[in-house]
Amino acid sequence: MLRDLQNPDMFVPPKTDAGTIPNLKFSFSDTHMQLYHGGWSREVTARELPISTTLAGVNMRLTPGGGSGNALA
Repeated sequence: MLRDLQNPDMFVPPKTDAGTIPNLKFSFSDTHMQLYHGGWSREVTARELPISTTLAGVNMRLTPGGGSGNALA
């Protein structure tokens, strides 16, 4: 419900919207967080956003030194 309130045009589009473009939004907050010794990551791929067939996104937070070596492995 709160996500719907953030994007009201997805459910009641403005009159200027032709309605032929698929949803191009997906929040990192809606994904599963992967926790590692060196930090955490959240990934959005075509699995979550099917229109995105050639692009993926990652939101991550590293602890100091967390990007070196195998900290995220």
